[in-house]
Order: sequence, then structure tokens, then C-alpha cells
Amino acid sequence: IAGLLVYPIPLTILAPAEIVPIKPAVIRAPLKGIIDKILVQPNQIVKKGTLLFTLDKTDLQNRLNITHKSLETAKTKYQQTTQQALSNQKAKERIPYLAGQIKEKEAQLLFTKAHIKRMDITAPSNGIVILDNQADWVGRPVMIGERILLIANPNSVEIEAWVEISDTIEFPHQSIVRVFLNSDPLNALDANLNYLAYEASLRPEGFLAHRVRATLTADSKIPRIGQRGTARIHGKKVPIFFWIMRRPFSLIRTTFGL
Repeated sequence: IAGLLVYPIPLTILAPAEIVPIKPAVIRAPLKGIIDKILVQPNQIVKKGTLLFTLDKTDLQNRLNITHKSLETAKTKYQQTTQQALSNQKAKERIPYLAGQIKEKEAQLLFTKAHIKRMDITAPSNGIVILDNQADWVGRPVMIGERILLIANPNSVEIEAWVEISDTIEFPHQSIVRVFLNSDPLNALDANLNYLAYEASLRPEGFLAHRVRATLTADSKIPRIGQRGTARIHGKKVPIFFWIMRRPFSLIRTTFGL
């Protein structure tokens, strides 16, 4: 029994895991405005240049029409003043001012057209659309830089897990990670740990946890983005006695301060 209790085995912990894309393209709102239409569906495969969504152009379109009329008015005044300048010195002096007004209106026109063009957002690359709910975004006001959706490569994924503070142990470099997906609990995915966050983050479930990222091994099948399961992360080898008593020891120390 004593020999069995000191037999070394890997110290493992369990953590909730999810399949996430590697370096997805984050599509943000280029301007402040209101979402007019979402033209793609969640999990839709898109190609580069596909129109993803549009912002409401009503305000900018009205501004464009006003600028058009102002430009036409400025050009008309310029032509009239040019004719009067042949016999009127004051009219001749106004020509540079009116020419400057025309250039200003033309610049405003180009600026407004460029803004209208930016309100049609297209996919920067091929991939799959990661979007929560299409209907929730239509008619919603957004700020500049607000994230709307993601474009990810479905063949480039990794494991993201969250380790609670109480379960944080020392992980060797490239620690073994085995993931059991809820959709296929009998077949585990093999991966290697490549990142452990230094600081803990507050999870929606209400507990603090460290983010963990693991890379799938070459022989692992590529799971679908968004699948969830449980990750078993292997740490250093410890005696069986310590493996059994780690949590009781921790509870005693935190409860009684021993």
C-alpha cells in the first residue's frame, strides 16, 4: 500500500472547453450609425468581397443631396460673377472666393461619397460567419469600432479552456490536453497546451478563471467551431497520495488556516 501511494501519476484537472477559431477576422462598425441589413446567416460560408451588412445611409444620403445642390449653386454664382467681372471690379475680386467655395463643396461631396461607400461592409477573406443572432442586430445603433461578427477559417481551430483559480497548478511546456466534446464524449481530441493567461478573468458563470489555449495534434480530426466539452489538462507527475489529498489539504488550509 505504501509503495502504491508513492507511485507517480500525472496531476490532472478538468476545465470547460470550447472549439474556437485561430486569428479570426474581426468585422467592426467602420462608422457610427444604425445597422440597416445583415445579409449573411450564422455559420454561412462566404468568399472574400461578399457583402456582410450595411449601415443606414439615410442621413448621409440627405447630406449628399444638400451638398450637390450647394455645389450647383456655387457654380452658378461663379459663372454669373465671372460675367459681371468684365465690367465690375468688385465682382472680379469675388472670383477667388467663389472658386474656393466650389473646391470646398467638391471636397465635401467626395468625403460624403467615401463615407457612404464605407457603410457597405464586405468580407476581407474567405471563411465562415460567426454571428450570434441576425435579428438582434437589425436596427441597432453601433459605435465606431464595435464588433459585429467574425470571419473564421473552419479548418484553423484550437482549444480554449477556462481553469478556475482553485484548480490552477504548474503545467509543463506543451502539457498534454485531452478534450471530450459533449457531442462525442467517447472519442477524445488530443492537443498540447501553448498558452496560460497570467491574470484571471471573470466568467459569465460568476467565477474567476485563467484562459488556456491548446493546439490540436496533427492526427486529431478538426471539430466544428463552437462545439463545447470538457478538457483534461495534465500537469507534473505527483504521488498518488498527493493526487488524492490535494483538494482536502487545500480545503483544510483555506478553512482553518493550518
